[in-house]
Amino acid sequence: MVKLDLYSGLLGNGKTTLIKKMLQTAYAGYRVAVIENEIGEINLDAEEFAEHSLCVKEVTAGCLCCTVKGSFQEAVRLLVEQENPDYIIVEPTGAADIRGVAEACERIARVKLNRCIMVVNAKKIQVLLKVAGEFFYDQIRTARTIYLNFAEKIDLQQVQNIKEDLRKVNPAVGIVDVPMEKITRDTFGEGECPDRKWEAAENRNKIVVRDARKTVKMLLGAKNVKELLTWTIHFSEAFSSEKIGLLLELLRDTNHCKLWRAKGYLPMADGSVRKVDIVYDEVFQEDRRTVSEEKIGILILIGTKLDIQWLQKELNQFQAKN
Repeated sequence: MVKLDLYSGLLGNGKTTLIKKMLQTAYAGYRVAVIENEIGEINLDAEEFAEHSLCVKEVTAGCLCCTVKGSFQEAVRLLVEQENPDYIIVEPTGAADIRGVAEACERIARVKLNRCIMVVNAKKIQVLLKVAGEFFYDQIRTARTIYLNFAEKIDLQQVQNIKEDLRKVNPAVGIVDVPMEKITRDTFGEGECPDRKWEAAENRNKIVVRDARKTVKMLLGAKNVKELLTWTIHFSEAFSSEKIGLLLELLRDTNHCKLWRAKGYLPMADGSVRKVDIVYDEVFQEDRRTVSEEKIGILILIGTKLDIQWLQKELNQFQAKN
């Protein structure tokens, strides 16, 4: 029986970072395959596993909750048959209906749902509640374990208050607040997902993802449906650090961009590649040595408001000036 570990959490909370740490600890010495889900036309997060000897299956342009009865289950079946892994790691997009993904996992032959971990940025609890609301609560209710990322960065009393609030939503949830660098093989227990019927979310508390090139303004459809827009920008010219700063400043215009996340790999004038990641209101940058050629020069925007006409005009002026 192949063990399947499901990692959930809103966009930018640290799912991929936690998985990379678990590959060094809990999964060390085992055969591991990964199903990596991404919003947008190109999967950028799969690049994070390039340094590991893994079979990575990429699912793009949507969320697993939309494909659980078809391609997702088929992908798991093929991984089991072709790779014979000890573990399959599933990282759905932060917009996925985790109930649907978990239920689908339990219906696949030769696979056992093993861990169901939700990653929450402890520093951003109030922001997460503001931007995702009831959808965030739904993810908490589904989780078997919550990993409080960055808990060591805030006051101990704040951490305690967060734990109490989380347990009000899900009294049975386990909560781990170990700093990322101190996670060991035994930090997250196994077999924490007993056979059960997962409560269907039906038409409530869903997030619908749309390509902003086809629909610019947010559509208000069924009750309690939040819509995320995604748009992929392609750059051919090289960047300087100053030029990246100007680009990020442009994207901070909340009158035209209300971003949940923006991420990409931009070519630098010195021949290197810069990973850029905006998570709500925080910006992270990191120089990378090896990135797949087809993923260089791409920036993916994800948010509840993307004014494409304004962005295209500003980007044209930006590139002309720089």
